[in-house]
Amino acid sequence: MLRAGVGIESYQHHYVDCSACGTPIVLAVRANPPHAHFVVEENFALGTHEDDEATLINLHPNFAFDPEDFHNRMGFASLKYVQRIATVVEDLVQPGQKFVDTAFLFDVPNISQVWGHVRRGLNLESGTNNEKALSRTIEGYLAERQRFRPDTEATDVASMHTGFLRAAFFPRIEQIADPALVLLEKAAADYPAEFAAFETYYNTEFADEQRHRFISAFSDYFKHHSQFSQMLIHARLGDEDPGAKVVGSKAFEEIKLYYGHVYEALTTSFVILACLNNILLGRSYDQFQSMTLNKYVKDVEKAKRANPFANEPVFFAFSQGLDSSLRNGSHHASIWRDGDVVYFRSGGSGAERNMPFSNYLHLCNVLTISLASIWLLDRRLVDG
Repeated sequence: MLRAGVGIESYQHHYVDCSACGTPIVLAVRANPPHAHFVVEENFALGTHEDDEATLINLHPNFAFDPEDFHNRMGFASLKYVQRIATVVEDLVQPGQKFVDTAFLFDVPNISQVWGHVRRGLNLESGTNNEKALSRTIEGYLAERQRFRPDTEATDVASMHTGFLRAAFFPRIEQIADPALVLLEKAAADYPAEFAAFETYYNTEFADEQRHRFISAFSDYFKHHSQFSQMLIHARLGDEDPGAKVVGSKAFEEIKLYYGHVYEALTTSFVILACLNNILLGRSYDQFQSMTLNKYVKDVEKAKRANPFANEPVFFAFSQGLDSSLRNGSHHASIWRDGDVVYFRSGGSGAERNMPFSNYLHLCNVLTISLASIWLLDRRLVDG
């Protein structure tokens, strides 16, 4: 028997293992909060009565369950997070507002559709003679966002793009990106010639490829957002270890390669942090302590890309959640799930390791927020 909490998305997909035979069950919750109903998709039928003896599986699109509550008919995952969410959004309440749904302040409703507007704007931005299409895209974005957040503003692709990332991953993205942006501006102010040289290099050699890399990773993420959102609150609130959690929806086959995907995108983007660190240390942007930028880009393995800025806590914060063994398993498809546990091998032949599926989701979210944060730095370098 299934019991689902109602999130803020209008259509909420769930992938459940049958408790009796393990057959994958696919269903959805169509919601117009506070009203909702189940929609049958695969290997599932709606019953006409409640079986008090049946095993209950709890589902929620935005929260995970403590193990003891996963089958509890009175388990409410959201109750454990209400106060934490209320605390972080209290500064977002507009003057004069008497009644506020904190969910609409903390989350971005219909986020996959909203990302579609942002992605379209990013793609149009790189073309020419797209002014009318860009204007319609921004208008569509604002129409969707202002339904729930009337204070949303966007006048161009840059403000739409950065505003979306900050809303989707608030407050953690601010804690990672903003101190790094301060150091970026310090490098620009204290070493203007070297910073200008780096800007030229980055926009000539990296920016276009990076744009495609960013868009690809986030398109993958938002396509499967209903999976990642079950654990996203922990990454957004900066929980290093979310503890033992169980999620009800498990579409692992759809996302088993994602960690490797976002790991590659993030560690490749570390060139921004590495070059800024060189400048701040009084060196040329392309001169490291014991190697050149060319060697860093071409020869240094991804697992060691953060080493050059390991002594700068602001930059090193971007490396939280990196696990090279998990990356190898995910990147090379040597990864599988059995129940609530994910198993993987490094490179396909290394020692077998495992972690809870909920932790896999958490690490994917941690890296995604770091990638969103470094995209804000990229935006500053591209826009000047």
